Amino acid sequence: SSAEQREYQPLAEGADLRIMTANILAEKWGGTPEAMRSELFDSVLRSYLPDVVGLQEIADEWTDLVESAFDGKYAYVHAYTPEKLQNYSTMIYRQDKFSVIESGVYYFKTHKLNNIRLVTWAVFERKSDSVRFAVFNTHWSFDSVQVQIKHAEEMFELIDRVCAKYDV
Repeated sequence: SSAEQREYQPLAEGADLRIMTANILAEKWGGTPEAMRSELFDSVLRSYLPDVVGLQEIADEWTDLVESAFDGKYAYVHAYTPEKLQNYSTMIYRQDKFSVIESGVYYFKTHKLNNIRLVTWAVFERKSDSVRFAVFNTHWSFDSVQVQIKHAEEMFELIDRVCAKYDV
């Protein structure tokens, strides 16, 4: 069955950006078949037209399905890690409205090189007025609370460095 078509949802009063996060729940980890959820994701994307979306668990089978929802409006920020692995914690952004000034992939020290326990980040500049902002996306580990705390500390250090460099 096709997903219900949703009306466009305007920004909240006083807001000028819409940032969204979506855990896709890759089928390989027990998610329902992607075809059933891709229409729903497409409907949500069209309804809210977020400026940036942090995606988690976007495994290989989802890449093409998400791209089909783009309509040319969205582009990936590091769909693949520097080591050419599928980035399961990537982002998409409205390339018609924003430019990427700098972006990167940061690997948590507890997990070394991998494609899910990492931070994908980007500094964006709005084309209409040159306003800059940064977005950081991750998929927290469920290993232990201690690992989660270490990841949070590392991520806060990364956020501080990037925001200080760009004054955002």
